[in-house]
Amino acid sequence: MRISLLVSQVLNGLATGMLYALMGIGLSIITGVLNIPNFAHGALFALGAYLLYSIIQLVGNFWLALVIAPLGVGLLGVLIEYGGIRPLYKAGHDYQLLLTFGLSLIVTEGIIIIWSPVGMSQLPPPLLRGGVDLGITFYPKYRLFVMVAAALLVFGAWLFLEKTRYGAIMRAGIEDKEMVALLGIDIHRLFTAAFALGCVLAGIAGALTARRAHGAHGHHPHDPRQMSACAKSPRSPRASST
Repeated sequence: MRISLLVSQVLNGLATGMLYALMGIGLSIITGVLNIPNFAHGALFALGAYLLYSIIQLVGNFWLALVIAPLGVGLLGVLIEYGGIRPLYKAGHDYQLLLTFGLSLIVTEGIIIIWSPVGMSQLPPPLLRGGVDLGITFYPKYRLFVMVAAALLVFGAWLFLEKTRYGAIMRAGIEDKEMVALLGIDIHRLFTAAFALGCVLAGIAGALTARRAHGAHGHHPHDPRQMSACAKSPRSPRASST
């Protein structure tokens, strides 16, 4: 194996791993605070990519779309928690699991209805087109951007959870929700904020993946079923192909 190919594959692995870490942090926050796994996380990941594509087509600005798309996913997360999950807190975890699983199917099929099952491709902004000569290998600028951006976002999420007051409240909520409520903190608002934050992180990861999903393996770059499955199962063959 040539050293340039090895370096390229290592960098690809780092970029993909950073995106999985970003998604994983969001999923861990939701699971820890609400005490339920969010089965719709993968579908929200895919939705972030599609929203990025649509906003770029609408306003023609990649950077603005990269901000708005995750916020749109986060807003949907607020609606899901407030209108769907919150009324089921007293009903038990089984109903909440079924709700998130059903939402996963609804969001995935909604993507297909709105954007069609045909794959879409989106060029990166001019600043991120082309490649960079690293000496050992020539590597795409956009993938380097994804790697750095995801790493900074993971670090930012860690700083938020470890160094801010609201991050401390979230960590306390993971450990002992009853004690947090006794301290006068609105536990339901905490649940909503945690779910929204997890959804925003999934949306950011999906938006960053929108361009990277267009690989050399012939599959559609924005296939919602594929992207949703990749988010749920990192071991899937489709996930490894990106």
